[in-house]
Amino acid sequence: MVWNQSERCNLTITEEVRVFEKVAYIPVFALGLLLNSAALCLFLVRRRSWTETHVYMVNLVLADLALILPLPFRIYSVFHRSEVWDFCPLLIAVHYVNMYASILTLTAISVHRFAVVRFPFSARAGRWRKQTAAVLCVLIWVAVAAICAKLSQAHTRDKLQTCFDRVAGPLPLWIVLVVFVVGYLLPCCVILFCSGQTIVSLLGDKEGITQEKRKCVAVIAANLVVFVRLLHPVPRHGPR
Repeated sequence: MVWNQSERCNLTITEEVRVFEKVAYIPVFALGLLLNSAALCLFLVRRRSWTETHVYMVNLVLADLALILPLPFRIYSVFHRSEVWDFCPLLIAVHYVNMYASILTLTAISVHRFAVVRFPFSARAGRWRKQTAAVLCVLIWVAVAAICAKLSQAHTRDKLQTCFDRVAGPLPLWIVLVVFVVGYLLPCCVILFCSGQTIVSLLGDKEGITQEKRKCVAVIAANLVVFVRLLHPVPRHGPR
């Protein structure tokens, strides 16, 4: 009797999740595509002068688009859960692009902020900062491509129950370690160090603590807390 009640509860929760997916994915795709495309056009078409901030913002927009563009396939998969296509491993890999590209971009921003605060005279050249940001963004996409390639090896078609559901069973340990270390642990350590040093530098400035510096410290601390609290390593069973 207890088992039957538990099974009914699980089935109910699963069905509720499916209904939520059917209702949520379509407006998310429409709004996400519209807003991110508008932001990208604004940066690429109307922007005359670029700074490192604009470079990082474009990188984040591209990461968001990588999450939005495969959504039509995910919407179709929600309504036709038995479908498994040959390119499903690629869709699963692209699913993780947004998370890891965002993590690594936030890491690059933290490093840049740390360099500007700790070495203000060396970092004053705007051109140098912009070029460095562009190089870092290229390296970010290389790292993301490597992470997604490793994940796609664990999500071949024969290992998928549906296009976005891996058959029960954990990912290989070596893949979990590579993805966890490169995609989360190292960025987390870098962000903790750079953010901590930046806050110490701002608070220890001999010129005194101004209102602007207090706001900067509050923003850095808030970003740090959100990063550590909300982001998590790759799931063991795939994107769902």
